[in-house]
Amino acid sequence: LEYNKTKGAVDTVNQMCHQYSVRRSTKRWPLCVFYGMIDIATINALIVWNEKNPHWNKNKTHRRRLFLEELGKSLTAP
Repeated sequence: LEYNKTKGAVDTVNQMCHQYSVRRSTKRWPLCVFYGMIDIATINALIVWNEKNPHWNKNKTHRRRLFLEELGKSLTAP
């Protein structure tokens, strides 16, 4: 009963990972695990960012994509 009551969050995370993912086709299982960890970490980072900056791009419908673009640029900046 507890699982059925709380499984909505898992479905939401899976849907978010499916929309924008870093996953690539590979036969190496460690890479699959790593890609999954990156996807989950970016969702968690977005949640924390939204809590700290609630008015950031509030009127946009594609906030996650904008966040991922800024995150990628900031991680690759010298």
